[in-house]
Amino acid sequence: MTDTVLTAGYDALLELVTSATGEVRLASPFVSLPVATALAIRAKGSAARWSLLTNLDPAAVANGYLSPEGLRRLMDAGVAVRSHRSLHAKVYLAGGRGIAGSGNLTHAGLGAGTNPNLEMSVVLYADQAKAAQVAFDGWWAQSAEVNGAALRDVEDRAREVPGVIVPSSPPVGVETEVAQVAAELLAEARHVNLWAKAVYGDEEADWEGDDLWIASSKRGQPTFAPGDLVLIYAKDLHVCDAIVEITAEAIWAPDIIAEDRPQEDADRWPWLNWVSGRLWVASANGITPADLGFTPQGLQGGHRRLDLAEFAAAVRHFAGESIQ
Repeated sequence: MTDTVLTAGYDALLELVTSATGEVRLASPFVSLPVATALAIRAKGSAARWSLLTNLDPAAVANGYLSPEGLRRLMDAGVAVRSHRSLHAKVYLAGGRGIAGSGNLTHAGLGAGTNPNLEMSVVLYADQAKAAQVAFDGWWAQSAEVNGAALRDVEDRAREVPGVIVPSSPPVGVETEVAQVAAELLAEARHVNLWAKAVYGDEEADWEGDDLWIASSKRGQPTFAPGDLVLIYAKDLHVCDAIVEITAEAIWAPDIIAEDRPQEDADRWPWLNWVSGRLWVASANGITPADLGFTPQGLQGGHRRLDLAEFAAAVRHFAGESIQ
């Protein structure tokens, strides 16, 4: 870390904590699954003792800013996690050095990923890092332990968070209608099953309208239910670029599928669910599974469940980060 001022802190953070000895202290109210996973990998083999202070705010979970699964991965890697309801600071300390600024422990906050925020952080001198350590330890003493029960509780409370209010004047470049749809999806997501689904084809798909379908493997009838929301992963384009709503139970319909796809595809993926398009972007503006915290390999069976934070992060990305 040679620069004093950082506008993108992801690499600097990883350099700070990698090979750290003694203590690693991290404070951030927002923690995304991808960043938590990257930190957990480094914490697991670290000689240092790691601590993370965050804020178990159900609204942050409901809107995709705080990932309970990410916190679980950190805890499984040996990181002690505590929560303070007043935390707003973003400070990262290790080995007598530190970073403090505006960036949360998220790809956007650290200037990484496909849609980075405009953030600024500063590298702390040794005496500043020591003073920050004293402040961190004081907050830590006033905080509450985070365990499995606390994470389950915040996930339950997140489902009861009221729908997000759409700004009367959305950010520049974001249409009011898009912001409205995004807010509706975030509200609905608390009460239905959420999925990611791989679809095949190397061309842009049109997800506008109600007369649409997705196909699933012949290995078994999919358990999608009407009202469920599905994040579409365009496998050959390598991005997630749409959200659709399931409108009917799955039916065995290779004849319908063969009208649009080769017969061999219809024979392999004969289960059909009718869907309605809800929110979509051009593939160039899509979001990768890695930015949401899972890998394409996790969709080898065709689909997987999403947690609320993963789904909300995709919605916010499609809406241009308009729902804050």
